[in-house]
Amino acid sequence: VVSNFGNGITNLALLLLVNKLTGSEMGVLIITHYQRLLNYIKPDYVHIMFEGRIVESGGPELALKLEDQGYDWVREKYASVPAA
Repeated sequence: VVSNFGNGITNLALLLLVNKLTGSEMGVLIITHYQRLLNYIKPDYVHIMFEGRIVESGGPELALKLEDQGYDWVREKYASVPAA
């Protein structure tokens, strides 16, 4: 698990890390707000968390939607949904 990935990391360090992870047989959970990471790593799954729970899941297109539309639509859609 790598949390807040990309915060303060240089492009060179990012490329080095991606090269180590790409093609490996291990699973990696990356938690990030940085779309630029997805320029180097294509995720199999993207999950959106809101108020401590996963509210949306999808593929790489979900991250692109966030990049394009921001998080306001998530807040509007789930702000009134009671916690499970």
